[in-house]
Amino acid sequence: MTTPLDILAQAPSGYAMPWVVQPGQSVALHASLPHRTQIDIVHIGCANDERQTNGRPHGPAERITVLSEVPAVAHGPQVQRLVAGAQVRADCVGLPAWSELSLVLALQRMARGAPGHVLSLQGEDGLGISLELRAHKRRSATLVVSVQPGADALELNLPSGEWLLLVLDFKADGESIGSWKLRARTALCRATVPDGIAASWTESWLPVSTPPMGEPSQLHLGTQDESHTSADVRVDLVSVLPRVCIESLAPAGLLACEEDADGPALSSWEISALREPSAACLLRGRSGKGFSVHDLAQGATLVEPQRPYSAVRGVRWDGRFQGPQQSPAHYTAVHFNSDTLLDAHWEPTTVWPVPDDLASGSYAFRLRANDQEQPSFVSFFVSGASRPRHPVAVLLPTFTYLAYANAPEGMRGEPVTKVEHPAEMRLDAVHPAHGRSIYERHPDGQGVLWGSSRHPLWSVSPGHRPWGLVADSWLLEWLTSQGQLFDVITDHDLHRLGAAALEPYRMVLTGHHPEYTSTAMWDGLWRYLQNGGRMLYLGGNGFYWRTACDEEADVIEVRRAEDGTRPSIAPPGEYYCAFTGEYGGIWRRLGRPPQQIVGIGMAAQGFERASYYRKCDDAQAVEMAFVFEGVRAETFGHSGWWGGGASGWEIDRCDADLGTPVNTWWLARSEGHAESMLRTKEELLSYVLPFKDAKARSDVALVPVGRGDVFAVGSMTWIGALQGPDTKTTDVAKITSNVIRRFLDPAPLPRKHLTE
Repeated sequence: MTTPLDILAQAPSGYAMPWVVQPGQSVALHASLPHRTQIDIVHIGCANDERQTNGRPHGPAERITVLSEVPAVAHGPQVQRLVAGAQVRADCVGLPAWSELSLVLALQRMARGAPGHVLSLQGEDGLGISLELRAHKRRSATLVVSVQPGADALELNLPSGEWLLLVLDFKADGESIGSWKLRARTALCRATVPDGIAASWTESWLPVSTPPMGEPSQLHLGTQDESHTSADVRVDLVSVLPRVCIESLAPAGLLACEEDADGPALSSWEISALREPSAACLLRGRSGKGFSVHDLAQGATLVEPQRPYSAVRGVRWDGRFQGPQQSPAHYTAVHFNSDTLLDAHWEPTTVWPVPDDLASGSYAFRLRANDQEQPSFVSFFVSGASRPRHPVAVLLPTFTYLAYANAPEGMRGEPVTKVEHPAEMRLDAVHPAHGRSIYERHPDGQGVLWGSSRHPLWSVSPGHRPWGLVADSWLLEWLTSQGQLFDVITDHDLHRLGAAALEPYRMVLTGHHPEYTSTAMWDGLWRYLQNGGRMLYLGGNGFYWRTACDEEADVIEVRRAEDGTRPSIAPPGEYYCAFTGEYGGIWRRLGRPPQQIVGIGMAAQGFERASYYRKCDDAQAVEMAFVFEGVRAETFGHSGWWGGGASGWEIDRCDADLGTPVNTWWLARSEGHAESMLRTKEELLSYVLPFKDAKARSDVALVPVGRGDVFAVGSMTWIGALQGPDTKTTDVAKITSNVIRRFLDPAPLPRKHLTE
C-alpha cells in the first residue's frame, strides 16, 4: 500500500553545481527523477507561501517568475542512487604476501551508534580479511573478523569508549602441515589515564580452512555499498606492513613515538616500514583540505567518496595537547559515520549557460513531475560580485543556509502560520537520506561538523517557513517594491574575494541571520568598513560562529568549541578546524566579538513572541533626525509577520565591554519580551533564578567602524516587519528606507562628540 510518505519520497530532487555562479558561467543540475519531469528555470523574487486563515497571503505574496527565454525540457525517469556513510578506498601495489604481513589498527566506538562495515583488506580476487561491527549495545559491541574464502570468523569484544588496539596476521599451524591460523592480538588502551595501556597482548586464534592467496591490493574503510554501510566508529593507525616490523612490540611499543619538530612524529616501527615504502600502506588522518586521509608510505591511490572526519583525537591522545598542530601524532585518527553524505555524486541532468547579462539574484531549477501536485526547486545563486551594476548589494548568508540545510523540525525556525510547507514535508519523508544539517548529531552522538551543497537542500527552497533563504527573500521583495535597485552577492563571494567583493558598493545589506562567518569574510568586511563602506545589519545572531571552508569540495566546517548556544559540544581536544587548523568556536571567544565589527552582538533568544522598541536618548539628537523621519512615536515595531513584532527570535545588543565603539549612536532598545526570552549561555557565569533581565534585549544603533558606518537592528524578525497588511508602509519600513537613502548619500555621516 502506497503511503503519503512514499509519495513525498518519490518527489524529484537534486542540487546545483556550482551553487553560486557568475554570469557567463554554466550551472549544472544533478537530479534524481523517479518520473518523467518537466524542468525549467525560475527567478525567486519572494518565496513566501504562508497563508492566513482566510486564504490571503501572510506577508508579501509569493513571486516566482519563469525565465521565458529558457524553454522547459522533459527529462527522466532517471533515478540516481544515494550511498551514504563515510568511506575511504586505498589501492596499493607491492604489499607483502598474506603470509608475511600484519594488519594494524585501533578502533573506538561510543555507547550508541550503528553497526556496519569497518574495514576490508582484499586482493585482486576480492578475498581477504573483513571487519564488521555487530551487536551494538550500550556497554560493548562485537567486532567480527572474518576471512574469505570461507565462513571463518573471530568475534572480539569492543567496550564502549575504549580504544582497542588490534594486530592481525596469518601463522602456519604447527600441528597440521599446510594449515593456517589467523592470529588476533588485542589490547585495550586509554592514554588519558596513568597505566591505561595494557602491558601485554591478549591473543585469539582462528583456524583458517583456506587462506587468501597472493597479496592484498586494496584497503576499504567504511561504507562499501548500499547494503554494507559504515559502522559509527573511529579508527587509527591503519597499517599493512611486513610482520617483522612489529612482531616483537608490546602494545606500549606500538603506540610510542617521538615528537619531531622538523617533521611528523613517527614510531620506530613506522620508520622501519617506511624504509621499504612500496611494501607498506600506512593510512593516517590528516588536517587540511582535499582529503581526510594520507598514506605515510605515499604508495596508495586514495579515494574518499564520503570523507570521514579528521582532526579528531586518536589512540595516542593523552590530554596534554589540544590540537593537531601541537602534536600531529595524537591526531592521526579518522571518524566514520553511517549517515555521512557530503557529495551525492549524481551525474548531471542538464547544464544551463548563465547569460552574461542576467541579473544577480536567487534562482532555481523547477522540477515538475507528472504525478506531483507541487514542484520541487533546486536553488542556486547568480552573483553580482564579478559584474556589479548597482550601488547597493544584498549579502545573502549562504554559509548559514548550508549550516541549517535539511535541519529537522526543531531547528527550522518558528512556524508563523499553520500552513504545511511542501519542501519541509518532502524533507521529513526522506530525512536523513539527503544529508544532515550541522544542527544534528550522527547516530553515535558525534556532532555534525561539515555541511555541503552537493546534495539536495530542501531547506534552501520555496515551500519552507521563513527561515534562511525564504526569510531573506522577503527583504529582496521589499526592496523591489520600493524601487530600490540592488545586486545580490553571497558569503561564498565574500569568503573568496574578501573586501574586493564589497568595494564596488556604496552600501551592503545583510539578511536576517548571517550567523556563520569565515576569517576571510570577517577580514573582508572589516576592511570594507574601515575604508568607508556602509552596511545595514538587518538581522540577529550575526557573525557568531567561526566557519572554515574547503572551497574545492563546497564544504563548510564548524567546531562547537567551549561556549555558545549550540546543538552539540565538541569533545575536549577537538576544537581546531580540520580544513584550516584554526581554533573554532564563537567569535566572541576568539577575540573578535560581533560588537567590534557591527556594534552589537548576540544577547538572548526566545521564540514565544516578538516585541517592540523604545527610542533612547540618542534618537533625539539632531544628527539622528534622518533615521526617524516620519516616525514620531516613542515606540515602534509593534507589528510584524514573524511573531508579531520587530524584535524577536534571536536578538543582539550593544556592549562596550565587548567592543561597541564608544561613539556609537544608541537609538533604540527593545522591551516587553516574554519571560522565555533568555540571555545566551555565554553571557552567564552561573545558573541564576529568573529575573527581569535588562540585558535580554535588542538594540538599534548607528555604529562608526573606521571611516565606515553600520546601521544595526539586532533582531531576526525586523525584516518580517518591513511590510504591513495590504502592503502598507510600517514604521520599521520608514526607518529602514530613511537609512538606505542617507547611506546612499556620499556625504559623511555625523560622528558623535563625546563629553567628559
